[in-house]
Amino acid sequence: MKKGWWISLLLLRKAFIVRKRHYILTLVEILFPVLIFILILNIKGLQNPTIEYLEEDGTYFPIVSKRSMISMLNRELINIYYVPRNNFTINLMDYTRDCLALPNDKIIGFTTEENMIETYIQKQFNNSYSEVLAIVFDVNNTRSVPMNLKYILRSSKALPSDLFHGILNALTDSHEFVKTLPVTAVQMCLDESFINISAPQPTFQTELSIQQMPITLEGVVNQQSSESNNLLVYPTVIVFLASFLIEPTYVAVENSIGIDMLMATTGVRSYQNLLSWIISGMMLGTVYISLVVVELKLPLFTDMAYLQYGNGFLLWLALFLNLAHWIANGLHIGAYFSKPHSASIGLCLWLIATLLIYRELVSKKLYTVMSCLGILMPCSMLISIFKEINAYEFKLIGVQWSYLFTPGSIPSAKTTSLGVTMMFSILGIILHVLLAIYVHAIFPGKYGVARHPLFFLQRTNKNRICNQNNIEDVDDAVKNDKRFETISKGVVKPGIQIRNLKMTYSSNLFHKSTVEVLKGLSVDFYEGLITSLLGHNGAGKTTLMSIITGLTNPNDGSVFINGKNVSHDLDSIQKDLGVCSQDNILFPDLTVYEHIEFFAKLKGDTKTNKQIKKEVDSLLSNLGITARRNFVPKKLSGAQKRRLCLGIALAGDASVLILDEPTSGMDPEGRRYTWDLLLKLRGKKTIIITTHSIDEADILGDRIAIMHTGRMISYGTSMFLKKLYGHGRLEVTLSTESWSDSKRIQDAIGLNAQVRSLGNGRIALSIPPTEELPRRLDNLEQQKKQLGVTGISLSIITLEQVFLMITEEEEEKKEELQLQDSIDSKDAITIQPEKLTGWKFSLQIIFTLIEKKITFSVKNQWIYCFIVFISVVGIGATVIYDKKTKEVLTLQSVKLDVYGNSQTWYSSDSEILDKKYRNIVESYNSIAKKVKNTTNINEVLYSFAKTDFPVYRNSFIVAAEFNVTQGVVNANGLFSGMATRSIPITVNLLSNTLIKSLAGDDYSIDISVLAFPDILSNYKLDLFEITVLAGLKTSILIHFLFLAVCLFVKHPLQENAIGVKHLQRMTGISGFSYWAVIYVIDLLLVLCTIFLMIVFVCLIDFQVDIRLYRINEISIIIVLLLLFFMSSLPIVYSLSFLRKSSKIVILTLFLVPVTVVSTDIFLYLIAEFQEDDATFKKIYWVLHKIFLVIPHVSFSYGYFDFMKTAALNARCRSLPKAIYEVICMKNDMCCKLECADGSCKKSFPYFNNFDTKNSLEENMIYLAVAPLLYFLVLGLLEQNIFIKLFTRLRHVATRSKEDQDEVDGDVKVEEDLIARAINIRSSQGKDDQALRLSNMSPNCENPANGEHDESTLFLAYRLRKNYGKVKAVKNVSFRVKKHECFGFLGVNGAGKSATFRMLTGEELPSGGVMLLGSYNIQSNRKKYLEQMGYCPQSHDLIPSLNAWEHLRLFAGLRGIPRSCINQEVAKWINLTNLKACAKQPSKTYSGGNKRRLSIAIALIGGPPLVLLDEPTTGVDPAARKSLWKVIRSCQATGQAIIFTSHNMEESEALCDRLVIMVDGILVCVGASQQLKQTFGAGFDISIKLNPQRDDTIVKKIKDGIECALTCTLRDENIGYLAYHVDNPETTWQTMFQALDNLKKNYEVIEDFIILSSTLEQLFMQFARTKNNFAQNQSTVQNSSMNVIANRGYMP
Repeated sequence: MKKGWWISLLLLRKAFIVRKRHYILTLVEILFPVLIFILILNIKGLQNPTIEYLEEDGTYFPIVSKRSMISMLNRELINIYYVPRNNFTINLMDYTRDCLALPNDKIIGFTTEENMIETYIQKQFNNSYSEVLAIVFDVNNTRSVPMNLKYILRSSKALPSDLFHGILNALTDSHEFVKTLPVTAVQMCLDESFINISAPQPTFQTELSIQQMPITLEGVVNQQSSESNNLLVYPTVIVFLASFLIEPTYVAVENSIGIDMLMATTGVRSYQNLLSWIISGMMLGTVYISLVVVELKLPLFTDMAYLQYGNGFLLWLALFLNLAHWIANGLHIGAYFSKPHSASIGLCLWLIATLLIYRELVSKKLYTVMSCLGILMPCSMLISIFKEINAYEFKLIGVQWSYLFTPGSIPSAKTTSLGVTMMFSILGIILHVLLAIYVHAIFPGKYGVARHPLFFLQRTNKNRICNQNNIEDVDDAVKNDKRFETISKGVVKPGIQIRNLKMTYSSNLFHKSTVEVLKGLSVDFYEGLITSLLGHNGAGKTTLMSIITGLTNPNDGSVFINGKNVSHDLDSIQKDLGVCSQDNILFPDLTVYEHIEFFAKLKGDTKTNKQIKKEVDSLLSNLGITARRNFVPKKLSGAQKRRLCLGIALAGDASVLILDEPTSGMDPEGRRYTWDLLLKLRGKKTIIITTHSIDEADILGDRIAIMHTGRMISYGTSMFLKKLYGHGRLEVTLSTESWSDSKRIQDAIGLNAQVRSLGNGRIALSIPPTEELPRRLDNLEQQKKQLGVTGISLSIITLEQVFLMITEEEEEKKEELQLQDSIDSKDAITIQPEKLTGWKFSLQIIFTLIEKKITFSVKNQWIYCFIVFISVVGIGATVIYDKKTKEVLTLQSVKLDVYGNSQTWYSSDSEILDKKYRNIVESYNSIAKKVKNTTNINEVLYSFAKTDFPVYRNSFIVAAEFNVTQGVVNANGLFSGMATRSIPITVNLLSNTLIKSLAGDDYSIDISVLAFPDILSNYKLDLFEITVLAGLKTSILIHFLFLAVCLFVKHPLQENAIGVKHLQRMTGISGFSYWAVIYVIDLLLVLCTIFLMIVFVCLIDFQVDIRLYRINEISIIIVLLLLFFMSSLPIVYSLSFLRKSSKIVILTLFLVPVTVVSTDIFLYLIAEFQEDDATFKKIYWVLHKIFLVIPHVSFSYGYFDFMKTAALNARCRSLPKAIYEVICMKNDMCCKLECADGSCKKSFPYFNNFDTKNSLEENMIYLAVAPLLYFLVLGLLEQNIFIKLFTRLRHVATRSKEDQDEVDGDVKVEEDLIARAINIRSSQGKDDQALRLSNMSPNCENPANGEHDESTLFLAYRLRKNYGKVKAVKNVSFRVKKHECFGFLGVNGAGKSATFRMLTGEELPSGGVMLLGSYNIQSNRKKYLEQMGYCPQSHDLIPSLNAWEHLRLFAGLRGIPRSCINQEVAKWINLTNLKACAKQPSKTYSGGNKRRLSIAIALIGGPPLVLLDEPTTGVDPAARKSLWKVIRSCQATGQAIIFTSHNMEESEALCDRLVIMVDGILVCVGASQQLKQTFGAGFDISIKLNPQRDDTIVKKIKDGIECALTCTLRDENIGYLAYHVDNPETTWQTMFQALDNLKKNYEVIEDFIILSSTLEQLFMQFARTKNNFAQNQSTVQNSSMNVIANRGYMP
């Protein structure tokens, strides 16, 4: 429990650090809702009108009698209909007509309601000013008088649907039932007629009147302020938008990087991390929610606050829960997306969808469904919260705890109450968090192990596994296997024990096929030892490490770490576990120090902050990154990131370390530094290392564990494995001259030497380890010149050879033999089809690029489907606003109980009337209170209103006073001016009181109110509405279209960002061809999109009968959309040159045009309203013309103008014949178009000869011209014109500052030879441009002074590259010959990458010359590049294309005829062993397979020069050997290779010559053996000791070897000593004799081996002395000059 709280606190701290780094986003989260409410409150303040209708403190209203209301009737316009027509209704309506004093023709009866409505519609068409009031009786017996009269009053005017209305209606005395409609007069007369019929002999006469209740000044002010709160409802939906979009991106970033999986290895569960982000978001939310509530409680911009009466804390709590609901919903939806920007787009679409669903549910009044679905839609919950707040503020009581579960906005919908809304928010939080955790479990990202979709229903094997608490010994079968080296008990202690571990994965959800990954694995990894875990891809290493670290559970078996079962004690185990992942999984926003501190605190929860700080500082010092402690990962080099990942594993001083390729990507010096650090940990921890570097495994591994197909197949020390599989023989590797005879060398050595391999200037011999061997090697040293031997190396069988022997299966051997046969015969490489030239080649390039673009579009169809989707949705959304909404008519009840628990006060001097009125009122659950007759009821009501206006406003709906004077009852009904139905309720209560008093209690009158359907309002001409609607449609469409066009950048941006575009350009294709193909294919996709858009809107137009799109409109919109895309695409392509992520580029392409369009519209509105400022108008119109060049602006204005005209035409087409005739009487615009039956002979013109501003034709011209301008810009970018100009300017500014660097003698000689060769080519006219070097040494001026080598293919002379003041490359010169593999070596940061970028034309050099064949890159870039193949260091592959498609692309671009392409591609797939994955997208490839494909791309088509930048990084040993053979075979055909690698063994095996680069300078050049002899690096001695040795004996051994030889101790552990012999003149016999004597004297020495110097040691010698290289340079030069003179390079 304590650890759980500790982890939660650390995660919260981490979350706030990230928020601090993204302070702008954090400020947006805080300020966005605050500013939104300030804006809304400001608008609210502007909307409050001034009240001038009150007297000093209140108002009394006059009495309105029945006679006065009848007198106000407009008898010419009023018509009264009734239905049904029968004896009773005819008689009743005759009485009513007499009461109203109407002529006979004004009251008409109908047999059915349908007939009445038809007549009403015709009446409205003929005379829209007439007022119709209809009475629909509910009578069953047509002959007798019913005792209960039920009727519905229907009016031609719309009636209010709300129970209350604004204060202005009460003040102006403009009640709908009195003045606007004759409802009250008709109701009084109709009720009176029924009373007279029911009681023909009344006991008293009646006089009816009505009067509005008095109102107070305070009540008016309060009510007025509360009414304007409705402005806040719908804008509030965007209040939490920032948090909704920002919060999920933090989690999405962590998941995409894999940090969640890294934290899981230290005991952090997925739900803990999710909750930390939710809690931190809520803690941040408390700030801005509190600020928002304070805003709403303060009277800002008005005299009263928004939340004047409500409970502030209740609102705060509701918003707090809703914010948590938003964040949880965002985390849930964001979990479905692997990329942060994809998550943001998905969240936006989800929000739009939920708002549309909410709108549809509200329109259909499905409030219960809406509330239940609100669990999934927090936006609807937020709207409901503010609706409830507004409803109670409108009632002047505010939301309170007592009303928490009482709905205020929709009384009939109980689920809309604030309490229910808050409960649904809590349920939504829980549901979304659970779903987010579930989605993360089944979609854990590329680093996680996905769980079964129904994992929560599956039975677990955990209980069965957990019961295995007793740790059994490893099986006897393993112990007796000769491939496993056993260790006696007690010598070392097992740190990790694995027993019978099994793991299977299901291939899919529904089928039961499984893949067995681990097959009963049992092994021990020991404390104090480093175990190197080796295996091919798919061997089961990753699964084993996932089980050890607790990321996944096995199907069977047990894992014990330090005696603890992983299934039992995972938390305590992970606390003592350090993991270094293969990739650089790092928090992007945490510094180096914060990374290590975070993981140190996760594992060291018992340590104090002081202890942890000391530990972190020490670790940073040991890692060598103290100077980078405050840097975030993006500011670190690759090697520094790997050290940081290692530091994360070491943080907390864990006793068990799992290190997955900890040195990948490091240069040899960095690897050595890391090795030293790890070797210091040996003896203290249990360490498992996986690596593709066999040398690293050999150096670091005390024991080597080799896995294959889920089994451990060999395990032991490196020396044990080498002896076991090397059969005790040694290997002598000789570097030889081309003329040397291998038979003579074999005879000279003797000793039954067997040739293991021969070729490429090397001979490998297998020799038994005899006592005669040292003397024979010394003899060979003396005969080297005669035998043509340039270097000697002695070793036992390499660990790599052991690994290959162990893991190679029979089938793999056959494939290797087949590959060897194909390579040895050279048929596959040497037989090249004849390449195309001329127009055929140009045509093939076009077809190849078209094929690539189509393939990419098909493979990435989601991009184009999304483009189509948002385009169709965008234009569809514009049509929605044209839809004629069907009018929903609601029957309104006129009963007092619709207002709930009301209070009714009355006065009466008649006991009968008193009793009847009270009974009726109380039957409606209202409180009836009698007022003394002596008191004026108006004054009583007014007094109460001043005392408690909220209760007065909400509960006092009606009142009455009955006065009997001389047998006449004066019944005056008082009604509330703010209750919309109070008048008919008042009249109905009076009528029922009177009829029950006169005719008996069995009689009653029920009334309801219903409006007639409004027909003409849909066809009224409103130019302002049309203009606003056109602007709204334009705004909607451009937002969708601008986003759609942005997505076309994905393809060119991806190709440019990953470098594959540059690889294509290097084949010789022109920029015009490249962009023309993309543009044409994109336009075809645009045409398809436009077609679907038009089909969609036409279907909607036909279905809804909008009549907007006819042939003219369709033609114009097609042309307008096409012109927009045509002019926008070049802009989109231009931004693909940005070196930014796709997210940033797409956002830029979207936001910049939206901002420009918004700015221009804003300035336009200012210019229109600034009538007197002529200067501003002129400036604006100049700017506007400039803005119109931007296609987004011209399209917006063009579409706006089009929509205005189209709306006018659509209105005219949609007019029914009857309405058309009516409006033509009023000279409507449509009458000129001669419309009939849905079509018009004429139409309003769309083109007006430029007579109007921002006309459609003007904007279309701008759209047509814009592509020319933007293609010109694109061409300049493609040709690097801007970069070239900048480089030349900088070169001119810095030319005088270029210095002459001192270089090694060999390097200087090489430079002079290159200068001579360039001048010879220039003098012979072989260069494509005359080129003469003036800064060469004097002896090279005359071509006769040297001899030009015709085999030289490539020349680079004094290349320089400056980045500002930083000189990355300093006067680098080298040459490459045909058939030569030229090595280019250097530490990270030495300048290799910059040099390669210049060689491949990716960057322009600051100075120097490059010639490939006879072509200079400066003068003939195309010819220069098309002769070059390039395998970059990064994986420059299109992720969605497979190997077959990549190779087809480059085969076609390199001129291989289409008839031969498939054969050529198949050949290279076989040569690089890519058959198994050839049809899979390259994004699914392992690192090794990506490197193989990159090599095949570089070599296919046989370019004369191939640049390979670390080609075999991440490739397993077997595949590496195969690739070496392919590269050698290419050399044999004449191809030259420039090769760089951090693998020195690889460089030594492949390179004929090489250079080493340090700090931008070449420090040496020559063959590897020559360099080793020139800069001699000595020998290495390895001594294997018995682990049960005595320390004193070991000390004597050390003293003995250090006395006998001049050597340095390099490494030491419990069973191993490693020395380096510094003197290269030491003889083999001396070393062997010294070590043989020690072995005879000390039995603890089990074996020893002596190795000659390696290229890596030479490399390290230069790398480690780069800082003081200048001081030692003279010594190096002196030693090298002798060699140079002997070779004849110097006179």
